[in-house]
Parts: sequence; structure tokens; C-alpha cells
Amino acid sequence: MGIDKPGPTPEEINSQKEAAEADMYAAYAELAEIHEDKGPVIPETKRECREDIAELERMFDEFEQNHNIQKLMAIEELGPENSPQRNKRSPAKADLSTMYTKIQTIKNETNISDDELEKIRLRYEKFDQAIGIVNRGKVDHTRTTCL
Repeated sequence: MGIDKPGPTPEEINSQKEAAEADMYAAYAELAEIHEDKGPVIPETKRECREDIAELERMFDEFEQNHNIQKLMAIEELGPENSPQRNKRSPAKADLSTMYTKIQTIKNETNISDDELEKIRLRYEKFDQAIGIVNRGKVDHTRTTCL
């Protein structure tokens, strides 16, 4: 800024800062609304769980038909990309992820009882342990995903 053109006054600077801050908060509020956690459905509006449970049971049965639980449990190290261990585990892990999503839907959107949910959790846990959790290339079959 030259001598002929004075810079903004302190009031103008504060006004610009306040406007920028207001814009930032408005953008944040918009993002928060878009990504808001809707939470579980209110109990009065939850739907009947039977169809969802039947679908999940079919998914469990297909998992057992398509993936050998003992062979999955025997995987101790993943090995490099495209290794036989990874090729066995990857499709099973994808199927497990689909089942996990279905269980969360049943849990949050249906009228499932705690006893029924526990039975599902125990069956799912068997598959989850077969897939295991990878830590530094080693597969740990003792931990499970929390439902």
C-alpha cells in the first residue's frame, strides 16, 4: 500500500474477519446437517424383524457353503498380494462386511429382541473369528468385532 492509498481500517479488518467467520460457521452447519447421525429408529416405528432375520440366516448359510471355516482359521499370515491366503480371505471378509451391515440394520431398525440379537451375534462371531484381524501381517483369530 502506498502513501496515497491507506490500508483498511481496524474496523474494516474486524468486519472482514467476522464475515469470514460467519461464512465458515454456516458451511460447518451445512456439513453437520448433511452428516448428522440419525441414530436408531424410534421403537414405535421399528418394523417386524422376521424377514430381515431370514435374509441374514440365508447369508450365514451361504457363507458356510462358500468359505471353509477351518481353512480360514488356519491362515496365520497373509503373505504378499495375490497369495493363496489373501485370495481365500478377501472374499470371505467382503461377505462378512455385508453381514455386519445387515446386523446393524436389524439392530437399529427392527423390533428384534435382545435374545434373538444375541443368537445372531454368536453365529456371526464364529465367522468373524475365522476371518480374524490382521496385525502386522499376522492374522489374530482371538479378537472379534463389536456388534
